[in-house]
Amino acid sequence: MNPIAKWGANGLWDAFALNTPGKIIKYSVLICPGPGRRSCVRKPAENDRRWDLHDGAGSSQSVDIRLATIDDAQGIAKVHVATWRDAYKALLPIEYLANLDENARAEKWRKALSAGAPCVLVAVMNCVVVGWVAFGPSRDEDLDSRCAEVEAIYVESDVWSRGIGTALIHAACERLRAKGYGTVVLWVLKDNAAACSFYSRRGFERDGSAKVIETGGARLMEVRYTRNCDLTESMPDFGGRHP
Repeated sequence: MNPIAKWGANGLWDAFALNTPGKIIKYSVLICPGPGRRSCVRKPAENDRRWDLHDGAGSSQSVDIRLATIDDAQGIAKVHVATWRDAYKALLPIEYLANLDENARAEKWRKALSAGAPCVLVAVMNCVVVGWVAFGPSRDEDLDSRCAEVEAIYVESDVWSRGIGTALIHAACERLRAKGYGTVVLWVLKDNAAACSFYSRRGFERDGSAKVIETGGARLMEVRYTRNCDLTESMPDFGGRHP
């Protein structure tokens, strides 16, 4: 997806209140490897989830998916900028991508998270944010109030094809369904073949809507995908086949 088109004039995402934390049930302590080992202690909310991911080589690693906090702003911005540079290098001007400012983006995220908008879930591995998804009510005027929107989802390229994107989609749909939403839409660049394929494999289908946006001096076509929020389907096997 192309989140630049979603930012308002004040540099913040449109507001919606879907991120009320769940009941605190216990503490979680994760030990981070490397020099100066440190522990990440937090109080997970009721809807926090831990997924076991497999890399296709016989090893596995867990990823925690939880509601983002202000402390995650820098990590969210890092993923945001890095994945733009990886995913859009064939679609947007190189100079524009090179000039993306991680610290400026982090400050915008701090303000957005402090304001409680949008609802953001982060995927965390070894105390590091490696992916995130932002979602809330659909802002498209042709859709009814029971339709939600995934505004953006990004995963670090170093951990692509390990099921993290799938887990984020699943977790977002789980929360949206709990809020009473029946369907969810998203907008994706028409020429971003990898993203279109990913969403199609996750149950999204093009609904015929399209629009032209301008980003970094480039005019790009976005198309809309939709799916229901039903979670009766099982999570796919994380065998290294999925983003």
